[in-house]
Amino acid sequence: MKPFGKVESRFWISQDILKLSDQGKLLALYLLSCPHGNMLGVFRLPKAYIIGDLKWNEATVSRTLHELATIKFISVCDGSDYVCINQFIRHNDTTNAEQFTARLNDLEALPEQVPDLTLLLDTMYEKASVYKGCKDFQDKINALRGKFVGRSSESRLERKREREIESKRVNTLVRSARRTSDDEEISNNFDKWWQQYPKREGSQGNRKTAFKRYKTRQKEFSAEQLLMAVMRYGRFCNETDKTGTQYVMQATTFLNNPDNITNPWTVNHEARQSLTPYQQALKANEADLIEGGYLQPKVAGDGEAEPHSGAVYDHDPVVSEQVDTGVGVFRQE
Repeated sequence: MKPFGKVESRFWISQDILKLSDQGKLLALYLLSCPHGNMLGVFRLPKAYIIGDLKWNEATVSRTLHELATIKFISVCDGSDYVCINQFIRHNDTTNAEQFTARLNDLEALPEQVPDLTLLLDTMYEKASVYKGCKDFQDKINALRGKFVGRSSESRLERKREREIESKRVNTLVRSARRTSDDEEISNNFDKWWQQYPKREGSQGNRKTAFKRYKTRQKEFSAEQLLMAVMRYGRFCNETDKTGTQYVMQATTFLNNPDNITNPWTVNHEARQSLTPYQQALKANEADLIEGGYLQPKVAGDGEAEPHSGAVYDHDPVVSEQVDTGVGVFRQE
């Protein structure tokens, strides 16, 4: 375990690093400075270490490792837990031949099943030229290429297949993680929405069906718009005395019509205050009474006979009575 790791200040202005997500930048810094590393930048790092240190789930770790591998910041091997930081030596340079020799010894001690070390070996070969006896260093590096870098076309093809398999596996994990994350977010938003829905006499509606309708509406409206809409409707039901009655729409019915989302659900308080409690009750249930044929809507027009000013009780009960409620004409048998 190395005591510390250096990070050059140009790390933050590197074009490759600038393209990374915030999680990608954090993982890159973690790899350069984590206590599990060594002075070579090639070390064993099971995903469980990252999960424990960064408190991420496995899907996030796999997705972010793949992001760093895509820009060649690291190389990984599907058959082992080893990771290679390709530019580690550029951040943590050697200052003398003894340090360089120590890194070559660490390189020789690595198992054969490690990630592709081509970029690391190229960097070390370049660095060797500044030291006395560089020819010996470079010869040793070239010899190690045979151990860690397959030079035959068959080996290159096999590595390509391995990378394709790993890429497909990680991409599948990424898509699955994104779907899971999206579903969890929608589910949480729906829970808040469902809690705000006004109480209703009888069934509020099938929650599972309402959730499906909610997901459909999220294609047109944001979670905040849907929540504000149900809160407006709840206030409307309270102010019109519908809350807790059968006249509150079922949740599925509310979501079926997109107009319910854009409806301001306002109440004309001045008009309501001019009505008697009896008229207010009729007003609140006006649509249902008209549909049932118990209330005829008032129609304004020139020459129209004025409706009765109130209920007429001295008529023969068999004859229909028409009562002006201030809302419509109520027919009594």
